[in-house]
Amino acid sequence: MRNPPTANINKPFLSLQDVSFNKFKGPVFNNLNWHVRQNETWVITGPGGSGKTTLAEALVGQHRITKGTLKYYFLPEQENTWNLKKYVGFISFPPSERLINYGKFYYQQRFNSSDTEGIVSVTEFLQNTTGVTAQDELWAHVVKLMNLRDLLHLEIIKLSNGQTRKMLIAQALLRQPKLLILDNPFAGLDKQARHDLEALVKNLIQHDTELILITDQHDIPVWATHVLHLNNFSIQGAYTRAEYLNKNIADTAEEKRNNLPGVNTIFQNHQAAPDFKVAVKMENTTITYDGKRVLNNITWTVNQGEKWVLLGPNGSGKTTLLSLINGDNPQAFANKIYLFDRRKGTGESIWDIKRRIGFISPELHLYFRQNLLAETVAATGYTDTLFPKGQLTPQQEQTLHHFFAYYEIGHLQKKHFLQLSAGEQRLVLLIRSLVKNPEMLIWDEPFQGLSADLIQKTQELLSAYATPAKTVIFVSHYEHEIPTWINKRIYLEQGQMKELI
Repeated sequence: MRNPPTANINKPFLSLQDVSFNKFKGPVFNNLNWHVRQNETWVITGPGGSGKTTLAEALVGQHRITKGTLKYYFLPEQENTWNLKKYVGFISFPPSERLINYGKFYYQQRFNSSDTEGIVSVTEFLQNTTGVTAQDELWAHVVKLMNLRDLLHLEIIKLSNGQTRKMLIAQALLRQPKLLILDNPFAGLDKQARHDLEALVKNLIQHDTELILITDQHDIPVWATHVLHLNNFSIQGAYTRAEYLNKNIADTAEEKRNNLPGVNTIFQNHQAAPDFKVAVKMENTTITYDGKRVLNNITWTVNQGEKWVLLGPNGSGKTTLLSLINGDNPQAFANKIYLFDRRKGTGESIWDIKRRIGFISPELHLYFRQNLLAETVAATGYTDTLFPKGQLTPQQEQTLHHFFAYYEIGHLQKKHFLQLSAGEQRLVLLIRSLVKNPEMLIWDEPFQGLSADLIQKTQELLSAYATPAKTVIFVSHYEHEIPTWINKRIYLEQGQMKELI
């Protein structure tokens, strides 16, 4: 347990004194001053693109300090900052390429059971990166704590978004860090997993692990003691939790302009009458991996123009179900599945399917690891690829401009995608899903990494898209994120359909 607060209340833990550091060869933060003491639990918050993750990366040594002093009081005297990862755990999403290089894989590989040679399992990943083995008492404790037993044999690219986050948290816990930095850890987790993680965090705080949490500025947990508020790569203020809540701090950005008419024109002027009656039809669909049924006897019909929400806990089969629709899963050919009035496997190509669908998911996000401009990544939505193909027409370029202007991120178009924050990357991928004004839109947990104002702005954009002729399938673990105009629900649990409304 922690020592009594009076023993450590004034002991310094971490301090930044007039610190400046660079990222991508340019200055980011300048003259930072921030002091953390033992028994303080800080939340770093602020609007999207304010520098929250960048600051965390600097704390774990990923960016070069050009000025000032960054001191870690918890390091043993003989240690230096070159060995920081032994004492500091940092969990972010998407994970660093140094941790998991998804660029070595192709997206459909995760659904192809015959093409997994050389891909490590969850067990191998955790043991290789921590040195802890299955014989260690700590291993059994963490596996039980994170409910990982049924995932240990799986290849890491087959994990769902929520399962990947649980694995990364387990990795950090196996290292037993003195400081643990969690970047939006609750995103992508179902209700029970969020409850379990909340209990886990409280337990860590009570057992001598100092914690820094990065989260949305309207979601300050009760166990936090202090809040560091950022905006535009500078500290706007450091507060106790009570001070922050009393001040009711909101985004300091200027009031947003209404740029919806520009994209509304795209949705209204470029919509052909649908040439199908049934978008999706599955009859007794069953998917099996390594002898385990991931989907079991699913019968489901999505008619043209219907608006559905797909619900279920982590690992319930939602991602696999969507892969059958989006043309990514080869097992679709072994089942009776109809897409856009046509039986799967009757001569259509994967591109015939994808050209009708706009798609975003946390898993797809992981595979954009190429050094492309943000506008180039968004433009791959025209070709449904991960790489650019051919020249854009003037009309396509104008469409891209309208979408970037809607989010007021035109200044990011010429920046490299991998240099953007996770929230900014998510906006680019949302634009990618919409640029061709598809007949059907599949948004799988689309709001991860977005601040409350950007979620509202994206919901308004989705509502503008969702005319009566458009078909929508929406996935979320948060009830308040589901648009009120979605009136049909399917609920999966352990690969089975438990509810259909």
